[in-house]
Amino acid sequence: RLDVVTLIVLTPFGTEDLFTAFSVNLSEDGMLMRSAHPLERGTVLEFATATFAGECEVMWAHDSADGQTLAGVHFTSLGPRAHQELERLLTPSPQRIS
Repeated sequence: RLDVVTLIVLTPFGTEDLFTAFSVNLSEDGMLMRSAHPLERGTVLEFATATFAGECEVMWAHDSADGQTLAGVHFTSLGPRAHQELERLLTPSPQRIS
């Protein structure tokens, strides 16, 4: 997992209802996100960030103390470009020795 904060545009599958969230962390299989929009377990979402897009399913969601919803999502469909971008983001850069 990598702590990554980025804006996400989400659309419940089969609708045109857009809303936004922010990622909290990211892994090769999914992400934790925070949203002012309520989410329910089992909801399928189309999502897009500045660098990759795909589909995901809400695995769990709960309200946080600040009135936002925290949700863990599992990626269900990612294209080749999205897989490449995830790999790039999650692969540690070699540290330079001075």
